[in-house]
Amino acid sequence: MIVTTAEFQTNFNNYLAVLANEDIVLTRDGEAVAVVAKPKVSAVDSIRGILKGANDVDMKAIREERLASTMVMKS
Repeated sequence: MIVTTAEFQTNFNNYLAVLANEDIVLTRDGEAVAVVAKPKVSAVDSIRGILKGANDVDMKAIREERLASTMVMKS
């Protein structure tokens, strides 16, 4: 979606909802000046969120297993 900076400022809350589905390109005087994008969440952070509070989880072992499986896939 392409939006002027003035429009973005005026309707900021509405555009926050739009960010759930698409990035927004901000323009000033017809020129693109910025891109507002939804933050990307890494797989590791997602797993941490799912496993938060689990005492028997060894995050180092999970990371090593993930890295080892990536190396096998690259071979």
